[in-house]
Amino acid sequence: MSKNLVLPKVLLVLLFLVSLLLNSFEAVIALSFILLIVLLTTSKNVISSDFLNIISTLILILLIAVFGSFFRDIVFLDFIKDFLYLIKPVLFLVIGYLISQKINDREVFFKIIIYTATICAVYHIIRFMIFMSDVTTLSINYMRPIVGLDNFLELFAVSLLVANTKYKIVTIKYKNLMTLILAVSFLLYFSRTMFALVIVLSLAFLGYLRISKKGLGYILMGSVGLILFYVYLFSINIPRDSKSTVDNFLYKIKMAPAEIFIAKTSFDIRDHAQLWDHWRAYEANMAIDQLNEGGATAWTVGLGAGSLVDLKFFAPLSDDAKGLRYISKLHNGYAFVLYKTGIIGILLYVMFLLGNYLAYKRSKFTKPIIANMIFGIVLYYLSTSLVITGIYNTADTTTIILGGILFLNHKAT
Repeated sequence: MSKNLVLPKVLLVLLFLVSLLLNSFEAVIALSFILLIVLLTTSKNVISSDFLNIISTLILILLIAVFGSFFRDIVFLDFIKDFLYLIKPVLFLVIGYLISQKINDREVFFKIIIYTATICAVYHIIRFMIFMSDVTTLSINYMRPIVGLDNFLELFAVSLLVANTKYKIVTIKYKNLMTLILAVSFLLYFSRTMFALVIVLSLAFLGYLRISKKGLGYILMGSVGLILFYVYLFSINIPRDSKSTVDNFLYKIKMAPAEIFIAKTSFDIRDHAQLWDHWRAYEANMAIDQLNEGGATAWTVGLGAGSLVDLKFFAPLSDDAKGLRYISKLHNGYAFVLYKTGIIGILLYVMFLLGNYLAYKRSKFTKPIIANMIFGIVLYYLSTSLVITGIYNTADTTTIILGGILFLNHKAT
């Protein structure tokens, strides 16, 4: 194997690990640029027009945010932070595309993902065991920030292994052991988002969510099951401060819809318990209020890179004892894009998702597993954009995977 091929693989694994295991967005961006330079200089690269059309929507979002900042009194450091937030998915998509092109082997690309996810899973399980050795009672709310909130590379690897039972995508030694490690780690995250998405991604990868009679049947059954589950949750009393792990988890699931959608006038922000239960909705509402204050221009092109949402109080969101009153990032990715780039930015974000969906439509019969993965990732971003900023999540690595899959989709079979 040539050194030109080994180095990009090593750097890709390192980028995955740094993104997921280190709390350093600056290190991720620095490593991304290094990897991109290596990829661009090691051999000839060819990028398809379809891929350029897809990433052009994200580049335009970035340019609109930069343009909007010219009309505001922006702190330069805040501008740089937003610029890096907005350029990261473009970098990751291009890196994934070029890495996949250099490897030029579907099985090897997916093996890298599964092996790296297993490394993350082992690390997570060890951290959990260390945590458990130091505490007498397990509280999810206390444990997760210390041990780990989520890991979407593991989510993707689990869904990939599920799809592998039908499509035989990869052949892996010790597959059962790796599957067990990933499953244990997955369960120990106690993440509502991961539990919901593993079902969606697995069904999508298997082809069961295609727009067909069979696919619509699965969607209908899933919707009915979800409604009945929430009817059950709202029919029982789940204490908010229960020390039970199960109660903690069920309470978080129960509050998920209100946390995203409820208006700020529907709860008392002076009651911190109520505020944290509806935090995503509160910060999004404050962003909308500022757009209203900015008028038609703000709604059209947003408030620009570097603009900050005024929470109207100092929230305990940092190590600073005083707390934070102004924030740049929002949990709701749609609100984040709308706040920074207005309605034009939201339309471009929808066009990005639509471009990927069209790639799925073109290939769903000729390359079913690749097409199913693209469709699954579209559903993934539609969902995660509500709760963890979608493609603009600083810990998101799925854009690397999507870039690689888009190359595999373009590659002639």
